[in-house]
Amino acid sequence: MLERSRIRHILTLLHDKILHITWCKKDGSLRSANIRCRKGNNFQTLISWRKDGNNYISVQLMGNEKGIRTLNLNKIETIKCYGIKATIKD
Repeated sequence: MLERSRIRHILTLLHDKILHITWCKKDGSLRSANIRCRKGNNFQTLISWRKDGNNYISVQLMGNEKGIRTLNLNKIETIKCYGIKATIKD
C-alpha cells in the first residue's frame, strides 16, 4: 500500500523509467497503460507539476498506444515498476 500523498515523490524519482499504471477514468471505468513521465526541455514539465495544489501530470504513453495524456494524481489506483506493484490507498 502506498499513500496517495507519496505519488508525487515516487513519480519524481522514477521520471525516466517506464511504469505501468491503472487509473479511474471520468466515466468510472478503469484504464491501464505503460507510461513514462514526460520530460520536456530541462525537465520543465516535471517542475510544473511538483508545485503544491497541482494534481495533474503529463505522461507519454508507451507500447501500442502513442501520444501524450494528462492524468489526475487523485485517480491513480496502482503503480507497477520493476515488478513491484503498489496499490494506492486514500
